[in-house]
Amino acid sequence: GGNADCDEGKLCYQSEKEVELDLKLMIDCPDIFLYSTANAESIVCGEVQAQHHLLIPNKLYGREEYAVQLRDAYDRASHSGGQCQAVFVFGEAGVGKSSLIRSVLESYP
Repeated sequence: GGNADCDEGKLCYQSEKEVELDLKLMIDCPDIFLYSTANAESIVCGEVQAQHHLLIPNKLYGREEYAVQLRDAYDRASHSGGQCQAVFVFGEAGVGKSSLIRSVLESYP
């Protein structure tokens, strides 16, 4: 088997129990997830020992249309002959505006 979303060398959940333990840790010890623990072998919080931390893939879901629009705007601005161009990206907090922009910018050298 294996999970296609799990890149080699990254830890991924192997069971519902692991997800349940991390959810409990998020409630009991949120600092584990808020601050980098990359150098820690494991972290003890109460009676639970965390062997890894939550990994969220850097993928955008359902945003390809917006990414294409941003790439097109970037390309137009790049070839505008110095004309001023503006793009407004708006939406509610947490919907992925920064992630969308970051993903588009990463596709350019």
